[in-house]
This record gives sequence, structure tokens and C-alpha cells, in this order.
Amino acid sequence: VVFEGTGLTSIIENKINGYIAKKNNIDDFIAGINWCLNNKDLSQDLIYAGALKNFNYKNIIKDYIGFITK
Repeated sequence: VVFEGTGLTSIIENKINGYIAKKNNIDDFIAGINWCLNNKDLSQDLIYAGALKNFNYKNIIKDYIGFITK
């Protein structure tokens, strides 16, 4: 569970591999915790796969090269 407007939203897809709560909204953050705890489809494997997709070193290198050569 993360708040919107943070860097972590780049790896969390709302209600896919986590929950993005409205910025500074504690009630929504609690709702996100409850959603995660009650979602039987949300597994560590799914969360790990999302992190691998976004933090794969080959993808990061490609992004850096693209940024530098623009």
C-alpha cells in the first residue's frame, strides 16, 4: 500500500499488485491494507514479478541510454 504522488507508484499497479491510496488519506490507506489482506489473488509472486518488471537491470540500462541520447 502506497500513497499516490510517491515514487512507489511506478511499481504498484492499483488493485493489481498493490493498492494506491489517495494522498495523505489515512482512511483510504487503511482501506488499502484491508484490500491487500483480503485479496486472495494477491501473492508474493505477483508482487515480486511486478518489481522484476520495473527494476530489471536491462530495462534500466535501456532507459538510461534513451535518456542520455535524447
